[in-house]
Amino acid sequence: MSPSSRLRRLLHESSEALACPCCHDALSAKLIERAGFEVAFVSGFTTSASRLGAPDAQLITYSEMLDESRAMKEATKELCLIVDADNGYGNVLNVRRAVEGYARAGMAGILLEDQVNPKSCGHVLDRKEVVSREECVARLKMATDTRDEMGSRPVVIGRTDAKRAESMEEALWRVEAFLDLGCDAVFVDALETREEMNQVAGLVRGARARGQQVVAMASLLEGGVSPTNFSLEELHEMGFTLVSYPLSLLGVSINAMQEALLGLREGRVPEQIPPFEEMKEILGFPEYFRDLNQYTRDSESFVARRRRVDDDNDEPAVEAEVPGRSDIVLAEVVTTSDEGGAGWRANGPLKLRVTNVQTGVKEIEVTLPSGVGRDVKDLISLLSSFGLNLQDQDQQQQEPVTKAVGGKDYLIDSVNEGKRIEVWIDDDSAST
Repeated sequence: MSPSSRLRRLLHESSEALACPCCHDALSAKLIERAGFEVAFVSGFTTSASRLGAPDAQLITYSEMLDESRAMKEATKELCLIVDADNGYGNVLNVRRAVEGYARAGMAGILLEDQVNPKSCGHVLDRKEVVSREECVARLKMATDTRDEMGSRPVVIGRTDAKRAESMEEALWRVEAFLDLGCDAVFVDALETREEMNQVAGLVRGARARGQQVVAMASLLEGGVSPTNFSLEELHEMGFTLVSYPLSLLGVSINAMQEALLGLREGRVPEQIPPFEEMKEILGFPEYFRDLNQYTRDSESFVARRRRVDDDNDEPAVEAEVPGRSDIVLAEVVTTSDEGGAGWRANGPLKLRVTNVQTGVKEIEVTLPSGVGRDVKDLISLLSSFGLNLQDQDQQQQEPVTKAVGGKDYLIDSVNEGKRIEVWIDDDSAST
């Protein structure tokens, strides 16, 4: 199911109002999804603040917003993202480009407003300016026409700022126009009273009664102009399906960073830092190293198989083992010592490498002198000096061997207590 199809299903099948936190970067979008939300809003205000450290005054460009939106989409799996497309970044052809670009980037919905160019944030000026009715209609018609021409059919949300710029009556006229143009949702900025909210919701209820699939969106600006004392249940009863919370994540981030910096100036590390292991888990390190190690092992097996096909030697090469055991890997007997015991002598030095299986970090990588490791018992004793415990009595009695893996003659390739232990002859031409 496409992102826009999932969003439409949520909007029309939900039995409650959908809380829609605003994200400002890939990490905030990822955290929203991890918290169990199904919809998030890519806010122009918060993204401009995060990316530019600048006010929401159309300083951030379409290409910058598109870049951030892609990053948020790539950082999430099923989260439906609605992007703030401001006023379309120009004329109606700019609107078409924006709708197409955001839809191709995986955005489920696109919000388009009727402010002049350059626009202003909805709540920072006492008076704003909106374009004429004709230009407003042209923008939204282009958006809905472009939507209908695309297979993904992104959700189009028509927003008007006319309530503050001109009057509530003008805002309601534009909402009706949005409904006639086939917008999927409507939003009036800076509603202040229950009566105003009921007026907008009433127009949407009327359109739904006529068979139109449309919903109303509300924005509860935390600590701002919009009323914030309504619960999601109350908003749903009024007729609002989508409820955005613009400032929560950006606001707490600013507070937390400022407080942390004050402490660091005095040499105090913040107490609220998550454990490092939790941070790594949130950022996806376990999955990263799991996939990296899996493909590394698979490629070693692939190369070993190809070497066997191309090898003129009649003796079959031993296929690379997939680490996951706690035993010493032994392949075939190559030689024994002069005394008839289990020993070997390499023309080249031995290499020892110990890798943390979970993180992929190399903990030890050293070159051993040629004279060490004359037999299995001796080599295990050497490894124990590095704090590595390889104990398998049955294997210790076997004769020493090598196996070809990824261009190396392995003596030991073992996973023990979460560590991959490899010992091989450094010189590929060394005889055993």
